[in-house]
Amino acid sequence: MKFKKTAPKKVLLFLSILIFSISCSKDSDLLQEYILSDSTDTEEVIDDIVDNENDESINSGNNDIVDGNNTDKDDSGPLKAFPSAEGFGKNATGGRGGDLYYVTNLNSDGPGSLQYGLSTTPSSGRTILFKVSGWIDHGGSDYLVLNKPNITIAGETAPGGGIGIRGELRIQNDNVIVRHISVRNDDGWSGSNQAAVRIAAYNGESTEDIILDHVSLGWASDENLTVTSTSNTGYVNRVTVQNCIIDNNLNTGYNAINYWNVTNFTYFQNLFGYSTDRNPQSTTCGAGSMEVINNMIYSYTQGAFIASWGIDFDVIGNHYDTGGNSLPWGDAVVQMNDPRVQNCEELGKTDLGLEATRLYYEDNLFNNGPADYDSYSKSRLQSAPQVSSGIIAYPATQTRNNVLTNAGAYNGLQQGLNSYDRDLINKVQNDLQGTRLTSRIYPLDFPTLGQGVPYVDTDNDGMEDQWEIKNFGDLQQFHNGDYDNDGYTNIEEFLHYLAE
Repeated sequence: MKFKKTAPKKVLLFLSILIFSISCSKDSDLLQEYILSDSTDTEEVIDDIVDNENDESINSGNNDIVDGNNTDKDDSGPLKAFPSAEGFGKNATGGRGGDLYYVTNLNSDGPGSLQYGLSTTPSSGRTILFKVSGWIDHGGSDYLVLNKPNITIAGETAPGGGIGIRGELRIQNDNVIVRHISVRNDDGWSGSNQAAVRIAAYNGESTEDIILDHVSLGWASDENLTVTSTSNTGYVNRVTVQNCIIDNNLNTGYNAINYWNVTNFTYFQNLFGYSTDRNPQSTTCGAGSMEVINNMIYSYTQGAFIASWGIDFDVIGNHYDTGGNSLPWGDAVVQMNDPRVQNCEELGKTDLGLEATRLYYEDNLFNNGPADYDSYSKSRLQSAPQVSSGIIAYPATQTRNNVLTNAGAYNGLQQGLNSYDRDLINKVQNDLQGTRLTSRIYPLDFPTLGQGVPYVDTDNDGMEDQWEIKNFGDLQQFHNGDYDNDGYTNIEEFLHYLAE
C-alpha cells in the first residue's frame, strides 16, 4: 500500500499530458468541464486540480475501482478479496463499496447484534465490524443465517479475545468474506443446526464467490463443515476455505463434506484435526471439482480424503499424520473404493462412473514418509492439475509448520489464539496424540474470549483514528475512498493492516 500526494510543481506537466490523453479519472473529467467553459482561465484550472489532489472528500461509495494497469495492484488478474487470498474464492469482493455496521452487543438478534447486521444488509453490500468480544449464542435450533449477498464479516476488528459464535453459521448467498471468527457447536444442538459452518444453495439457486479465512470451527454433530446444493439445478461455486482449523466433531467424527453440485472448491493450508474421516469427502457422484493443497490432517481413525466418482480433483502437498491410530486403509490417503461414493448408477448418472473421475496427485506425506492411494485412484491418475486455481504449492515437508503457524482465528494477531485452539495446535506440533472429543457443554467447555477496549473511531468510518492520521494525515477520508488508487477501499486497507 502506497500513500502519496502529487507535488504542485508537477501540475503543469500533468495538465498538458491530460489534455492529450484519454482518461476516466476524476481530474480529467474536471479538466474537460473547464475547457468547455469560456469563462475559466488556466490559473483557475491549475488551482482546482491542486485542490482536488489534496481533498479526497469527493470520494464516495460509487467511486470506480481502478483497472489492472495500476502498478500497485497484483497484475495476475482481478483484485483479490484481500492480499493473501488464494484459491477459487480469492476474488470475492464481499462488502466492498457498501456501508458499515458495528456489532455492539452479543445478543442473538435485535439492533446492534450480528444477526441484525446480516439480515438488514443493503444490496450494495456491507462490512461488519465489532466493538465487542465474546460468544454470540446461536445454540439449539437458532442458527446464524447469512442470506444476503455482498458481505464482509471482519472478525479481526473485535477487541479483547475476539468474537465467537455458538451454533451454526449458515451461508446461503453470494460474494461473502469471513475472517477471524470462531464457530463452535455443542451438545445442545437441535433441528437442522447440526454443522458449525454450512455453505448451501437452496431451491435451485446458486451460492458463489465465498472465502473463509482464519476461521476456527468444530464440535458439530453431522459434519463440522457442510457444503451442498439441495437440488440438481442449484450449485455452490468458487469457494475457498484457507488457514482454518476444522476439528473434533462430537458425534459422527466427520470434518468436512462437499456433498452435491459443488464446483471449483479450494481447501488450502487448513488444519483438519481429530476425526474419523471426511478430511474432506466428496460424497455424491458427479458432485463437482475441488483442490486440496498444503493441508495438515492429524489424528484420524478411518479415512483421509474420500472421493466420489465422476469428479475432478487435485491432491497436492498435504501432510497426513494418523496421530498414532491404526487405519483400515493403511497409508492410502485417497480412497475411491468406499461404497458411499459409488452411487452414480442409483442417481441415474451412468455416464459418470469411475472412468469419468480424474485425479492429479503430487507430493503428499503419510506420517513422515510418502503417502499412497487406493487401486481405484491409481487407475484415474492424470499428469497435470485438473482444477487449478493458480495456487503454487510448497513442499509437503513444510506443510505442518506452515499450517500450525497460520491456521485458526486470530493466529498471529493481537487477540491471539484462544486457549482451546492454542492447546490443539500444541498437540499437533508436538505429536501428543490424544482422542477425539465427544461432548462439549456451553458455556462451561467454551474458551473465554476476554473483553477488551475497541479501537478509537470518533468519526465512525470504521477506521482507527490513529491509523487514519498516520496514513492520511487527518480524519477526512471516506471509508469507501481509495486514497492510494490501488483498487482497495480505505476501510479494506485498514482491515489488511489488522489482519495481514
